[in-house]
Amino acid sequence: MSGTDCSATVVAMRLFSERPGYSIFECKPEDIIKVGTKGDSCVLVVVNPEEAEVVLQGTVSILGDSDSVAIKPTFVTLRGALFKGSIMIGWILRGARLDFDMPDGRLASIEEVLRVSGPRKNVKEAKRIIAEAAATRPT
Repeated sequence: MSGTDCSATVVAMRLFSERPGYSIFECKPEDIIKVGTKGDSCVLVVVNPEEAEVVLQGTVSILGDSDSVAIKPTFVTLRGALFKGSIMIGWILRGARLDFDMPDGRLASIEEVLRVSGPRKNVKEAKRIIAEAAATRPT
């Protein structure tokens, strides 16, 4: 890695470390993270932190659609937090946009995260949400 690359990495880490949030890679399976937005909240249940796989439930924007949609628990891949043109892979950050890959290949976003709480452990709730997503997962 060149000196310029190292400097850019340090600046990016400082930028993101000042914003409250969590890295999916530091979570454990069945951790629950609640994300608050202007009008709604979303729940993320960590399934496989190494692959950034979560179950997402809540209101999101789908790339190409004009309206936000409420989705039932769905297995998705967390891309990360987009803030000031930079994406932080696997991060959930207040003040940033969160991007997800949907199972059908579309991109979903939570436009602006206003609150982040978690990760917290509630095995019963996590298992219920994961089971609900698994029941509707395409085969």
